[in-house]
Amino acid sequence: NRSAAPQHLNEPRAVVVDSASNLYVVEFSGCRVQLWLANSSSGITVAGSPSSQCGSGLNQFNQSYDVHV
Repeated sequence: NRSAAPQHLNEPRAVVVDSASNLYVVEFSGCRVQLWLANSSSGITVAGSPSSQCGSGLNQFNQSYDVHV
């Protein structure tokens, strides 16, 4: 079951931690990059579609694998 809820992840493929201990997670089937601020319990969509809609639109990803911060 795919969920667009900010606390759920859909097939995470890559995780990056920045210098402020924030966590960036790339979702393969969620088609978005979620930012989890240090000590937070849910993510914020910073790239892709907040509703987890995959596609080729300007605000969409399709099966992402990696992120660089």
